[in-house]
Amino acid sequence: MLFKKKLFLILLFLNTVLIGILFIVPFSKKVMEYVELYSQAFFDPFPEMKLDAGKIQFLDPVPVKLTIGDSVQVICDTLYDEVYFSGCYKNSVFISADSIYLKTENEIKKIDIASLNIENNEKNIEPEKIRAFLEIYANIILQVLTVVSFVLLFLLLLLINTIAAGIGFIVDAFESGKFIFIHLLNISGIFLTVILLLNSALYMLNVLTVKFMSINMVLFYLLVAAVVYYLSKYSRFSI
Repeated sequence: MLFKKKLFLILLFLNTVLIGILFIVPFSKKVMEYVELYSQAFFDPFPEMKLDAGKIQFLDPVPVKLTIGDSVQVICDTLYDEVYFSGCYKNSVFISADSIYLKTENEIKKIDIASLNIENNEKNIEPEKIRAFLEIYANIILQVLTVVSFVLLFLLLLLINTIAAGIGFIVDAFESGKFIFIHLLNISGIFLTVILLLNSALYMLNVLTVKFMSINMVLFYLLVAAVVYYLSKYSRFSI
């Protein structure tokens, strides 16, 4: 019968593809767009820099102000110019001697270079080498990370499904004990698929956020426990 087969593996694979298409693929595309956008900055006159003891030393004359894309700016200067940068478009970047500033939709984020815990050895940052590296390897690295993300997602769903089956196993043990573990894995896989399909549909309609999707996982565990309890105690169906 169907419950005696590893149905849950097929369901987990389909769930992985669904979530990957909704979240991982768009995120990967967005990252690649940013890489392609900011790689435009690594052309002359982007200054060569030296990173030493948590600070940047510009080896070429600054300030340098570059416009990439339609209106995004990359500014390099020894001192941060708050007044000027506050008027720049979102996604603009200001690189100063001790910090990097990123303009988002609603705020300016500051990253202290010293907080990055980079080794104190001197490192030259050469625009030509960075550009060449991005042109050759950025797409390959991103594709590998995307595949790895799909694999990790499948393993995560497998873990969630197994935990739910374990909860069902405990519930069943107090009743008739009619289920073997593969039955519980399949039951959990079915309800996990229903939950994920419902969550995904609501998310696409902007009704549900990722935060509430995680809360629904708790409801999923309770639902599996309740269904196993009912089937174990009251159902006459022989699995």
